[in-house]
Amino acid sequence: MSKLSAFRDFEADLEAMMRDYGEATRDGEEDWQKRMLAHQSLSAIIGLMDRLNMPAGLDRGFTRLHEALWEIDRGNKVQWLESAQGGRPPIVGRAALLRARVAAVMEYLMKNETKREAAAKFVFRTLAPSVAAGLGAKGWGSIAGWRDALTGSVEPERHEEVEGFQKTLAQLTAQPGAVQQRAKIMLQAISKATHDTFGKTHSV
Repeated sequence: MSKLSAFRDFEADLEAMMRDYGEATRDGEEDWQKRMLAHQSLSAIIGLMDRLNMPAGLDRGFTRLHEALWEIDRGNKVQWLESAQGGRPPIVGRAALLRARVAAVMEYLMKNETKREAAAKFVFRTLAPSVAAGLGAKGWGSIAGWRDALTGSVEPERHEEVEGFQKTLAQLTAQPGAVQQRAKIMLQAISKATHDTFGKTHSV
């Protein structure tokens, strides 16, 4: 393929990508859509380099970043993307948001006269075992740790987790029914969301 043809194909791919993105985000952008655009853009660049028959290895940086974005989207940490000060990845993973929702259930129980340890144990016991293990909960202490991390002084880069925490707490407060029943229903919804996102066998 000639260089001119390769660049024309690349331009056409980008135009189609942005047209689809514009239609999909007409009512506002969501974070998962921004991440998908980043994936598609990197794929287009890698494809262009392949069509141009660039020397092997020149696309390694783009390929490595593409793989890292998928890992982050799954909720995994990518060490080389973290800051030298030990900060979190710039994109909050889905697993972190799910943990924030779980933490909100514990907070809700505590706000309704349940002791800290009892609330954490209730959440851990109620979560589907595969979900608890998949999200990294080794016991009720893990649940308590997630909650504690989002109720004190929280790093600005974790604002998406805090927002998810607060929204879940508001939903629980607005729901009808007894306190523990509301908590169980919410944890069932979180378990389903985890399965839908990562599959029934996952580890993040």
